Amino acid sequence: MYTTFGTGVRIASGIVATKILSVYLSSHDLGITILVELIARFLEMVSGFRIGTAALRSITQAEGEEQNIVVDTVVIFRLLTVVLVALLFLVTQRWIYGLFGEQPVEGLTPLILVFALALAYQTVLKKMLQGFFRFKQMALIDLVTGILQMVLLIVFLVWFKAGMAGAVLAQVIAIAVAGLLFYLYLPTKKGVSFRATTLHQLLRFSWPLQINAILTFIFGSFGTLVVATVMTPSDVALLGIATKIPSKIRQLYESVRTVYFPNLSALLAQDDWRRGRRMMNAMLRTVAFLMTLSSMLVLVFQKEIILLFYSEQYLEVGPVFALAMLSTAINLVGDVLGTSAVAAGNSKAPPVSNTVNTIATVLGNLALVPPFGILGATLAGMVGCIVTNPVNVWFLHKTNLVPRVMNYVKPFLVFGALYGIFWWLRPESWLARLPFLLAFVVASFSFSIITFKDIRTIWDSLEWLWGKRIRGLVRR
Repeated sequence: MYTTFGTGVRIASGIVATKILSVYLSSHDLGITILVELIARFLEMVSGFRIGTAALRSITQAEGEEQNIVVDTVVIFRLLTVVLVALLFLVTQRWIYGLFGEQPVEGLTPLILVFALALAYQTVLKKMLQGFFRFKQMALIDLVTGILQMVLLIVFLVWFKAGMAGAVLAQVIAIAVAGLLFYLYLPTKKGVSFRATTLHQLLRFSWPLQINAILTFIFGSFGTLVVATVMTPSDVALLGIATKIPSKIRQLYESVRTVYFPNLSALLAQDDWRRGRRMMNAMLRTVAFLMTLSSMLVLVFQKEIILLFYSEQYLEVGPVFALAMLSTAINLVGDVLGTSAVAAGNSKAPPVSNTVNTIATVLGNLALVPPFGILGATLAGMVGCIVTNPVNVWFLHKTNLVPRVMNYVKPFLVFGALYGIFWWLRPESWLARLPFLLAFVVASFSFSIITFKDIRTIWDSLEWLWGKRIRGLVRR
């Protein structure tokens, strides 16, 4: 309940923050801001060893003083790793900045390092608070810091006119405040009790997760890095705008996955493979339909959406926006397949599929970005998601959890046909574009991609979510 609310708050505040940035920053400055965040997140990722996930698991299994030791050990370890990575970054920064040509990122080095430190503690402390099941506090902190970031952006950009430095500083302060609140809400004695054996146990569990995190970062961010290397900061901003809403939808999906995975695992643990197959195929079909419908909405109303959530200077990104949404749709279908394989007991599926995705994405970006720009980066990401699909299906075929591939492929075929006609006719007004959306809905019912029974099920789920969760949360 509270994690869903917190996710919703983060998504809403993120969209509003992007609106403010797109209005008050030039595309050049927004591109630099995106690069600063990317570098900071990279430093946080390589220094983290995914120890937060290991700490979460350890905290749920420990009690009393052992929990205190886990928290203190992780807090001290993260400080040491961030300082070490920061020193390495300072030594190699000229080479790193050289990748981005003449872009003025170098002057923001202090902010990047503080950004990475704030991210490191915000990420790991939130994981540990989750281990204590303090979901209400997590949602409250997300709400407070989301509002704080928007207020700070208005103060720094509108009042002080601080430009991209103000934009980065607003985010850093909000993340630092979130980290501090997560730490204060931890129900442990705050101290400096470091235990090497505890750290060793945590790292043994988290090291394989770090490899997967590196792969995830590469196929999620390599396109932006290549665009930053061979193009301009304005192009980085265009790509960032095109992928912003798709990335927020990905966050929303994560909340759904946290419910889907344990339920599917429970069914399969009882050897109820028939109901497990039914749940997986229903999930695949629903995700494919809703995401391709979202892609069609973006295709039809791209101009209106960009003007509503961003600004007029980003209208040219419309075609890439629609393809980025479609790429996210393919990626989420693949994630359902991979998650299902893990639930069926095949834990090798995600690392293998991520490796394939990373290789395809890297090669695709190197080949497509120089001639096609940000469109090439989007297409490369889509290719990476497509080639991993048969890998995930193959892993599922090794279990009794066999997917009905055509059930989730059909909406993509319908979208592809309508997309081709759309760009052949190139309708200008939204009234001329609306029939494409209607045609997609009619085709979806005609080919049984979605049924009235599915609509009723989705509606009942929304009613339950409002009645049992959201309304109850508001009353609290």
